[in-house]
Amino acid sequence: MASVCHVRRVVQRLLNKLPLANFLSGEREAEAFSHSDYVSVQRSTTAKVGLFFDILHRTHDRTLITRATWWVMNVGRVREAAEMFRDNPLKAFGSLVAGGFISGGFAMWKLFGK
Repeated sequence: MASVCHVRRVVQRLLNKLPLANFLSGEREAEAFSHSDYVSVQRSTTAKVGLFFDILHRTHDRTLITRATWWVMNVGRVREAAEMFRDNPLKAFGSLVAGGFISGGFAMWKLFGK
């Protein structure tokens, strides 16, 4: 049975047309290692690192395609903030004050600093 994480990876790969060549599951990788098939293990590891790099690169470039809607991307943050205030108001208030000081300091530096 496929795990939820595996299904999400497959959907993400299909949306972004990411290659999954030479991938071995953890069980198959361990089996290949025990049979001294180090080339297959190396190829699988290299492919996984390459996929991880592609996802991070596309995230940084803002070209990663996801199934998130505008509502989830924008209004979901407001909901998370409200939940943070509900769950731990002291931590949320401290974060709000710290963020205000940091952004205010940055604004003052940009306005009056040389």
